[in-house]
Amino acid sequence: MATQPDVSQIIAGPGLIFVAAVGTAQPSLASLPVTFNNPWYQVGYTDAGIDLVYTPTIKEVYVDEEAAVVLDILEKEKFVVQAHLAEVNVQNLSLGISACTLAAQAISVGSLPLNYIAVGVTGPAPNGNTRVCLLSKAITTVAVSMKITRKDKQVIPVSWDARKLSGTPLLTITDVGTGYENS
Repeated sequence: MATQPDVSQIIAGPGLIFVAAVGTAQPSLASLPVTFNNPWYQVGYTDAGIDLVYTPTIKEVYVDEEAAVVLDILEKEKFVVQAHLAEVNVQNLSLGISACTLAAQAISVGSLPLNYIAVGVTGPAPNGNTRVCLLSKAITTVAVSMKITRKDKQVIPVSWDARKLSGTPLLTITDVGTGYENS
């Protein structure tokens, strides 16, 4: 069935990133506005947007009698939240380094236990609603570099890889305000 173009389905606008300890209760998605209560906290301004990337690894299965693929098997899947944090404080810096401890205004790095966090991202959805992406458990697995220069601001690049928690999906993406979030 053909559909007509619908400008209400085109969305643009900034997102917000929230983090909390793994196991923290997720916000209610029953209605707008979505509120991330304490101990969730917002990481502040970002630069160049927030990227949400899902990458499946699919194994194609062939049989002798057919030239085409007859079955697909999901071997692996990966979901990543990437951003550049524009608020360059030590708390945000600790979010980008997986093996560190934060005490007051100091970070200790190296040969420390890995830190996992819960991550929430909100942004615009069609028809003026709010899209919420929730990761129950995530870890950063990439290099963190900060460029110190007089010509531009510093940013903290972060990349959080979702991890599976038993009994929960890898992540959820919900458009809140549609009336379908509770079905």
